[in-house]
Amino acid sequence: MKFLPFAFCLLILALGSACKKPEPPVPVVHVKPVEVVPYEDGYLAGYAMGQKEAKPRDQPPAPESVEPMAHEEGAKDPNRDPKWERGFVAGYMAGFREKALGLK
Repeated sequence: MKFLPFAFCLLILALGSACKKPEPPVPVVHVKPVEVVPYEDGYLAGYAMGQKEAKPRDQPPAPESVEPMAHEEGAKDPNRDPKWERGFVAGYMAGFREKALGLK
């Protein structure tokens, strides 16, 4: 007789756990990875050119004045796209500022 309440409790626990609703699966979203290689390549090229052309205490040029230079450099290779040119402008400005203002 002592076994009957214990068995009854086990039966209720087993049935209770089996009745739980399964959680919905986490949705998997397949997204194409963002390609940043052209931007990084342009940034490095612009940074090197900005470092080369800057002189101490020069005022950095406006980004609009660097864009034609980026377009010119980008035209040298057909694989260079607008991302590369944006990276070039950002890199040029960073390299120029760093050398001209003595930030590093």
